[in-house]
Amino acid sequence: MADRGSGTVSVVSGSSEAVVVTIEVDKGPDAVVYDPLNGDVYVVDHDSNDVSVISGANNTVISTIDVGQGPDAIAFDSSNGDLYVTNSGSDSVSVISGSTNEVLTTVEVGHGPDGVTYDTSNKDVYVANGGSDTVSVISDSSNTVVSTVKVGHDPDGIVYDSADNEIYVADRGSNDVAVISASNNAVLSKVVVGNGPDALAFSPSADRIFVANQASDSVSVIDGASNKVVATMQTGASPDAIGYDPSSNQILTANSRSNTVSVLGGTAPSSAGLSWMAQPEYLVVLALVAAAALLVAMALRKRNSHRNGAYLDR
Repeated sequence: MADRGSGTVSVVSGSSEAVVVTIEVDKGPDAVVYDPLNGDVYVVDHDSNDVSVISGANNTVISTIDVGQGPDAIAFDSSNGDLYVTNSGSDSVSVISGSTNEVLTTVEVGHGPDGVTYDTSNKDVYVANGGSDTVSVISDSSNTVVSTVKVGHDPDGIVYDSADNEIYVADRGSNDVAVISASNNAVLSKVVVGNGPDALAFSPSADRIFVANQASDSVSVIDGASNKVVATMQTGASPDAIGYDPSSNQILTANSRSNTVSVLGGTAPSSAGLSWMAQPEYLVVLALVAAAALLVAMALRKRNSHRNGAYLDR
């Protein structure tokens, strides 16, 4: 997780729920993604308009990449190895080469781009434009916008459902989730959820989409096959980020107003939640499961000779 207040990235063990290492990055770290091709972790530094690159080999920052204004989110393209960073203050997406850690190009999108996800099926990148009530579709072969999809009000979080080949968009201002067909980029339906849906996570094992409802202190569980809400689970106060851990099959939400992380079952809709790990700073759960596994393993090896207290948040 990234701690936006202290300018660090911390790693929590999925098995022990203990923090094993903390890494200093630039100002306002806001999102994280793992690149399995080069083994590095990319951290979006919102307040310094750059991306910090952490080596998975030694847990140190090896590069800092300048991007646009107010970078918010990042996605990894497993097809070409590039990374896509949304710049909310520049209305653009910076495309970074994972092999050189240099910006290849900048793509203009809608107003206030926030969430971003990659569709492994059609190899397109989907960007939620909060200020335009649209989703921009970027082809990764040309790095140009090939379609613009109208969704609900103030779209924020976005995730790809690989089981049903659909894109789910959290419309924070209209309290619903827009479902987009990745085949033709048409809106199939809108699913009413809690108040202020802010972030999304997908569980491939259960074909469930988990929606963090910031203003309802809850998570709505959407069945991917029927696109209906099948359960609602309570969390801590103001869940505004969410992630899925495939190793434990759990959903984690970061609850900014209660300074906690809630751990929820990722398969059974009726699973109870557990809040833990109170923190003094603003928390956000990150899509760092693969990165965490790598960094945790290294940190545990280092512990044999030197114990280092740390914690993980955004």
